[in-house]
Amino acid sequence: MEKQVADRPIVKSVQGGKVSYTLFENRSTCVASIYWHNFEGEKIKYADIEPKTTYSMKTYEEHPWSAEDPTTGKILLIDKERVFYPRYNPTTHERVYIDNPLFHVTHKEKDKEDQNRGIESFGEAKGCPAWVRRKLRN
Repeated sequence: MEKQVADRPIVKSVQGGKVSYTLFENRSTCVASIYWHNFEGEKIKYADIEPKTTYSMKTYEEHPWSAEDPTTGKILLIDKERVFYPRYNPTTHERVYIDNPLFHVTHKEKDKEDQNRGIESFGEAKGCPAWVRRKLRN
């Protein structure tokens, strides 16, 4: 299930799925704002993580996350991707890293409808669990 904005898919969460405990570690040189992409494809800010600090949370496999520098709007990478999909991890926190990208993309340089440009569709994105892709096809 994808919502289209200006002929581009929007990354969004899907109901159900397995729990994941995730520990975000900010290795970037700036504060990292982390966002959950909700069921409508809107980004919901969850936390600001200072450089060289961590933030732990309970989330779900089919709940995508992204990060950006709140000052510049520069997109940061989580687990080497622009959008992070947690992996099933019911008992311990999986450590994932937030890093500076090799390129600069800012949301402030784009209009609101274009902010997800370059982010692959939910069902095709790297790291999206196979069972979620199957669920989206049905």
